[in-house]
Amino acid sequence: MPSYRNDPRWITAKWPGKDREGAEYKKGDRVFYYPLTKTIVAGEAAEKAAAEFASDRADEEFTGG
Repeated sequence: MPSYRNDPRWITAKWPGKDREGAEYKKGDRVFYYPLTKTIVAGEAAEKAAAEFASDRADEEFTGG
């Protein structure tokens, strides 16, 4: 399955902060990053977002889109 430069991906936070939903994360936490919007999702929301992205990607590959 091809991967593209602007695909959302897991990264390690270099600084502490708050994600787009207001959840706090610490430096070194694993967060889900969206490069196009430069937003971060942390915690359980990140797990859900990553699963949704993987599912959408698999559906797209299956349908040939």
